[in-house]
Amino acid sequence: MCSIIFGNLPANFNLDQAQLKFAKLKDANFTNSTLRMSDLTRADLSNAIFTDADLFCSELRSTTCINSNLERVKLDSCDLRDAKFENTNLAYAFLANSHLNDASLKGSNLSNAILINTNLSRANLANTNLSNSVLLLIEDYADLQLNEETNFKDSIIDDPGFITYLNIKKAKGIPKEIGSKQELKRRLQLRNDLEASLIEAILKLSTLPNNPKG
Repeated sequence: MCSIIFGNLPANFNLDQAQLKFAKLKDANFTNSTLRMSDLTRADLSNAIFTDADLFCSELRSTTCINSNLERVKLDSCDLRDAKFENTNLAYAFLANSHLNDASLKGSNLSNAILINTNLSRANLANTNLSNSVLLLIEDYADLQLNEETNFKDSIIDDPGFITYLNIKKAKGIPKEIGSKQELKRRLQLRNDLEASLIEAILKLSTLPNNPKG
């Protein structure tokens, strides 16, 4: 068990494959740092700064991250099951192929975040801001918790079943269905933060028809 307190750490450092299980990382500054394939299981990241950090393929199961700044963080292929990421800034976060099963993101800002092939089963998104986010090929959203303050305004969603689920849960700002890859490509290209290679990869994976019906 790691009990070192990392308060006031300098930014821009490399901790790839770091073993930080149970670590107390409150108020730490990880701006522009890399922690790829690291183990932060049950760590406390409250009030920490991870702006532009890279945590690709890291273990964050049952991690606590409250009132933290994770803007533009890379959390792709991460295990975030049972994690508590509440009232946290995750704007522009990259969450492709990640597991958010049973995670709580209540009151967090996921505006402009990218969730591709992400598992959201039993996750809690009450009072969460997902405006302008990209939610494509969502792997599972069974028992996903939402409320009338969960905001999907101007988000990009390719699954009509998921949109139906959002309507049943009375979420806010639910977007219209996307009918084709052509329309999906147009919507994605309107975002200046998406690389052309990522858009092409998304289109290859998409199950939407190539062109609008009719």
